[in-house]
Amino acid sequence: LGASPQGQAGPGRTCDFVLELRGADAISGALTGMKRLTDCDTAHSAIFVGTEYCIVPGRGDAALFCPLIRHSHLSAMEFQRYWLDVHAEFGRKDPQNGYCQLHPAFGQFADTLEKFGLPRATFDGVAEAYFADVPAMQMRLNSPAIAGDAYADEQRFIDHSRSAFVPFERIRPATPTRIPPAD
Repeated sequence: LGASPQGQAGPGRTCDFVLELRGADAISGALTGMKRLTDCDTAHSAIFVGTEYCIVPGRGDAALFCPLIRHSHLSAMEFQRYWLDVHAEFGRKDPQNGYCQLHPAFGQFADTLEKFGLPRATFDGVAEAYFADVPAMQMRLNSPAIAGDAYADEQRFIDHSRSAFVPFERIRPATPTRIPPAD
């Protein structure tokens, strides 16, 4: 993330695996199937189930996933409300990238998580920002709009020392070469 404020924040977590599922059926099926993953280290794993709010539609080959933790002086409701109703305006005002917020929604899956002993994530939400590629992500994160104004606003509700900013790059499979039939 370069010299951006987000690149300097948080404990710097690493991820071996991130799985994003959409829709109740996909989530239920995955949670049931997770118990069969014998190599899953539940002490170092977490499952986050959330409701997605798409602030700016769009996807890209680079993404920044940010598991966020609120400042301790805020309730979960205050954090969610500020993030969605106030901070999201930064994305709406300058919609160059895809930007979504995932707010916790464990409700209907709480029993499944408990039944299978799957760990529930302890963060308050996940921000997802999408970019055309890694250089575009780095340039955008270092722009005055993000490194200045948006980051200053984040200081009001996000505890950056306990949150993470995890960049991802989509790896596309190579196009298979067609082998002509033998004569």
